[in-house]
Amino acid sequence: MENVTQIVDFTKYKNVFCDSQEALQWAYKKGLPKNALIRTSSPALLHSKDSCVRHVEESWSSERIKKFQSGMLDFSKEIFDSLIVIEGVTRAMAIGASQDALRLHLFLYKTGCLNKNDLIEERLFISVDGFGGRYGNNMNSPWDEILIKNPHFKKITYSLNNSNWEPQSVKSVSLFDRIRLAGLDTIIYRLAIKISKFIPQSLSKGDILITSENELIIEAAANLFKKGYSIKSLKYQEKGNHVLFEELNIKQHLLPIIKRRVGDWVDPSLIDICSNHMLSKIYSNALLTKKYYFSWKSILHKVHNNTKVLSNSPAGIQGNVLYDVCKQKKIPVIGVLHGSTHEINKLIAVRSAFFDASLTDFFLTHTDIAKKVQQNNPFSIGSGHAIGLPSRTLRMRDYKRKISYNAPILYASTNLYRGCLVPPYTDEDTDYGGFVREYNLASSVFSKIPHELCYKTYPLENRRFPDEDPIEGYINRSENLNLIKEKVDMRYLLSSFKVIITSGATSTLGWAVMTEKPLIFINWARHNPLSDDAYESLNKGIFLFDGDSENFHNKLLSFLSKSIEDIFVEWNEKEHSRIKMIEKYFSKNTKKIGSSASDIIENMHV
Repeated sequence: MENVTQIVDFTKYKNVFCDSQEALQWAYKKGLPKNALIRTSSPALLHSKDSCVRHVEESWSSERIKKFQSGMLDFSKEIFDSLIVIEGVTRAMAIGASQDALRLHLFLYKTGCLNKNDLIEERLFISVDGFGGRYGNNMNSPWDEILIKNPHFKKITYSLNNSNWEPQSVKSVSLFDRIRLAGLDTIIYRLAIKISKFIPQSLSKGDILITSENELIIEAAANLFKKGYSIKSLKYQEKGNHVLFEELNIKQHLLPIIKRRVGDWVDPSLIDICSNHMLSKIYSNALLTKKYYFSWKSILHKVHNNTKVLSNSPAGIQGNVLYDVCKQKKIPVIGVLHGSTHEINKLIAVRSAFFDASLTDFFLTHTDIAKKVQQNNPFSIGSGHAIGLPSRTLRMRDYKRKISYNAPILYASTNLYRGCLVPPYTDEDTDYGGFVREYNLASSVFSKIPHELCYKTYPLENRRFPDEDPIEGYINRSENLNLIKEKVDMRYLLSSFKVIITSGATSTLGWAVMTEKPLIFINWARHNPLSDDAYESLNKGIFLFDGDSENFHNKLLSFLSKSIEDIFVEWNEKEHSRIKMIEKYFSKNTKKIGSSASDIIENMHV
């Protein structure tokens, strides 16, 4: 679908940025030469093997990305340290700048794809407009911002035709099935949110304010409601739109730090453009922080004298300021971690500025190791308590949902493309490199085993690329492989399978482990790898395969060619080691989790 408000002479362009097959075919019809160089990050376009298609990220080898990652944490800490000592700069501003410094590595990464010729020669950028999910359209690289000074640069926007893409949801799961997994505490929590609006402060032991929820927050809050606390949703509402704020004296402190970092990764001709963009974003968000102080103070003007705030993933400008305001009002802010990641992920420390311990007085984890990782991060201000996984995760062993997947094996992919949303925090492959890894696994192993296998793509809330992931096309063409088209969280699917395969040290692993079904984990050094200690423990408790080892595909193919019964026999032999593994890396406790969490929260004071 053409955007008719734009006029472009396609015939004169020989060098084009485009991430959409649909948009590219439209451009060809409009006169774009078939021999024009197409520079893209799109796995679909790159997999087409068109000789005119080139990987725009080709300069980003795995080794270069690894080196790029290695400096992220120090850079974010340097930004924080330079600001926190300046008069008028609050902690929320400083930690927010550190978070922005990390997020802006996406812009730095994209700038690192270009060269000086891109600033002076004719370039065409075919961007796309279309439904992108929860956070809108994020399918376009910032080429127009990076090449803003090129007088021969032209951007045109193509409106995508209606597609079948949709984000993850639970609409295919019956209310009965959701309730059975969620448990009674979830029902109590939902009722508590509604009822608490009408409970006078004089009749309540205190207010528990929820900024964002997860499974453990729901269970803890339900138990606090039983004890006599009111449970209320705490949502940001803007107040005082016309308040004026003074400028901040921070640019001269930040620019040299940013330029040093940028200079290591981009062409000299692009250093100023990239540095000034990053500085502008960090500065504008720091200035914007002042508005949030005014609004949060107004929202929390009259609260119960025994108020506590519970938050899931508090990092961000709202959460940063909320902590500062609550600190002034002596309201404890309590972070509650979601999923098993900090315990097992080797590269997670790069995201320290986003950790709950960096933004809360107290935080709840599932294990002692996660507590230690959080508390030892360089921005930490919080004290941790290890509780265990929420009850709904522990219920995975007994949960059953009637769905029509007849294959005995499930592969739950954790290959989440970064697209234009995030920099390479914990993955050392490009998006296309991630596709190649998945494609080789499917074609060299899964398509050759004597069993039916269902392939589950990673759940998306936000669309990364306009085109369908080419791995889906391969799965659909394979005789023994079935693509799960149901866009639903993996937790609702696991009960249908006998054997589970996954990879990457993410929260996906925790859900799979707690089913107590035979679990095969693939560890790749460049894709959310396990920490060394976790690797040793998981190697004893589950079936662990080193994806970088010699003959990896043949080893995994041989194992998956065994009968399901034989796999179960070997699985049962690991039971003793698995009990220790679960306690250390997944759930310190397995009973009365919500009740225990509520007891700890009740006694948290500042």
